[in-house]
Amino acid sequence: MPAYGLSWVMFRWCPRRLSVSSTLFAGGLFILIIQLIPAHLVVLSITFEMMGKFSVSTVFAVVYAYTAELYPTVLRNTAVGACSTASRIGSIIAPYFIYLSFRAHHLEHIIAMVINVGGGIMLWGCFLQQGQRSRSVLMGSRKLGTHVTTSTVFSDF
Repeated sequence: MPAYGLSWVMFRWCPRRLSVSSTLFAGGLFILIIQLIPAHLVVLSITFEMMGKFSVSTVFAVVYAYTAELYPTVLRNTAVGACSTASRIGSIIAPYFIYLSFRAHHLEHIIAMVINVGGGIMLWGCFLQQGQRSRSVLMGSRKLGTHVTTSTVFSDF
């Protein structure tokens, strides 16, 4: 529940790309810190695991609105449905990561860290072409005889 409160704060005052990528980085950082904690400090390890889960839950809440804003109106329902399906498949696969620890110690944490940090890096590179014309928006604006750029459509980024 507290993750949804933080996601509401991020919706109000932070740009979407910054809020999603920073919480993904934070989740990856918390999972990385777990690797550095000695085995006898179980409470500290559980604390960082819960903080990592908190940041991933925040990303999960923010990403639906962010995904809906990324796509044009004609593709929005299909795109959000496809992204939701992909995220649910990831949620189905995630519990099986625990079996990776039988092969190598902390392998599940390393994979989760790489996924979080890699997702944050890829998301940060999304829409860096601000001010350049988007092909789909441009094609629609040519029909109307107006000049539209991605900076007017995606002004929040």
